[in-house]
Parts: sequence; structure tokens; C-alpha cells
Amino acid sequence: KEALAHVLTRRAHEAGDGRLASFYYLAASFLRDGEVRPFGRLMATDGKNFYVGPAYLLAKRKYGERVVPFLWLHEVLHVMHAHPRRMRLVPDRRLYNIVADLYVNTLLERRLGRIPEDFVTLPSFVKFVVSERGRELAPEERRALEELARLVAEEKVTVEEAYAVIEKIPAARSALEERFKGSLFCGSDMGGEEELAGGGGGREAGQGKGAGAGGGAGK
Repeated sequence: KEALAHVLTRRAHEAGDGRLASFYYLAASFLRDGEVRPFGRLMATDGKNFYVGPAYLLAKRKYGERVVPFLWLHEVLHVMHAHPRRMRLVPDRRLYNIVADLYVNTLLERRLGRIPEDFVTLPSFVKFVVSERGRELAPEERRALEELARLVAEEKVTVEEAYAVIEKIPAARSALEERFKGSLFCGSDMGGEEELAGGGGGREAGQGKGAGAGGGAGK
């Protein structure tokens, strides 16, 4: 954690783009402020602290060192946007967690220009739904999903707004549940402090077909 915070601070100094520099500074600050606590699975956050378990090492072994900064930055973005706290306000926390995961992956791609293939973004998920479930979509549902993908990519929509759109479209909801069930990087990495300290929530390594951020839905 400290090593990554140091790297992010250095990148902030080197960044020519002021917005990117601010992102790196904020990410480093949140990393330093949060504690790292033991966990029974892979990674999670309660909105301040970070939970890391033995499966983290398995993920590093499976995906290589390249995935490490993205794992941490993914959780940091949840903290920066207060997603664990905001998640308590919606009726379907599981759905919110998945949508928030795709949302922060989209932000990561926008900030960094590239992300690991297994980190599925909201635009790539929408592309998957339209391609694989297009027959189940009404014309207005297709338009709503495509507009959502555009707005998220431009950072003009909140997670709650994205959640509200997907919640109302049965084909999108079922695609999320089926495609991301048991995936490595998506769907269960947030919770309350007591819940996570007890080993609940979080991500397990290597579960599900094409285990990854979005279960291999592709970009």
C-alpha cells in the first residue's frame, strides 16, 4: 500500500494533465489514510479501510504484477466516491455493487487510458447486452443503455443514475447476475466494517467462468 502510494505521488508530480495529477494525489492520500486489514477472501473496502486476504496472492500469481495497481485503484475509487456508504441507501445492494464496479472501471480506463482486459467497463457491458440480449430489449431500453454508456464514459452520470437505468431493464439485470456471478473483480467488494471484518463480502480468486471484472464479458 505505501509503495503504491509513493508511486502514485511520483506520477502526480510527473503528470502533465492537472486532472490526472489530482487523481493520483487523491488516490495516494486515500491509500495512506486507510488501514489494511486481514480478510478471508481477495479485496474489499468499507469506505475507508482496505481488506486484503490470501486470495490476493493467488490473483497476483494468476494475472501477474500488472494487475496489482488496478486492484488497489479500483478499491480507492470506491472510497473516493463513498460507494460503500451510498450503497446502504438502495434496495438491491448486490446490483449496486456490480454497477459501481463497472462504473469505477470506466473511470480507471478514462484516467489511465488502458486497463486489464478482465476489468469490464459499463460501455463494454452495454455492448455485450446489446449484442447478446438485443432481442430481449425494447427499442427504448436499448437507447437508454447506449445513452448510459456514453454519459458514464464522459463522467456525466452518477452510480445511482446508472443503477436506476439498469434496475428497470430485465435483460440487463439478468445479464449482470449471470455474467458476473462468482467473478473475481466484480460484485461483492464493499460492505460495512463489521461485515467485512467477519469475512463477509469481498472477492474470491478464480471463481466462475472467465473470472474477472465482469466475468469475462469482454471489452
